[in-house]
Amino acid sequence: MINIVYYGAGTYADGTGSARYSVVLPRLDNGSYEFPGIYNFSKNGVDRVLIHMQIKDVAPDTDLSEDLSNLILHDISFNLKNLHNDSPSDNISLTGDVEIILCHDDEFNLQKEIERYYDTEMLNEKVDDKTVPKRVGYGTLKIKL
Repeated sequence: MINIVYYGAGTYADGTGSARYSVVLPRLDNGSYEFPGIYNFSKNGVDRVLIHMQIKDVAPDTDLSEDLSNLILHDISFNLKNLHNDSPSDNISLTGDVEIILCHDDEFNLQKEIERYYDTEMLNEKVDDKTVPKRVGYGTLKIKL
């Protein structure tokens, strides 16, 4: 079975950087989705954004990757010109597609690790070796016409 939870798509305005990303998530009975950090992860000419996701007011924050029972599209609005950018990441060019990585985690201090390493390859390696729970989805932002 193909898992679509955590995957999405969206658009942005090239002049303002205003973006809306719609991600597939299960409808929650308790708690609410929150996105405590949106980071510029651009590198080597590839425009990339990492969105950190948690479920607020639910402990423990559960893994949603197997829950395909009652799906919704959840919109996340942000500005590509106003991202966390505490690293040697490249500037986002706002001229083409922007890759999105959505990472759902409450056990792993993602913000601390990003600030320490700020490396997409590091994050992918940690997901692959299960240092980070595999709660990751991908998508793309396209320029709004």
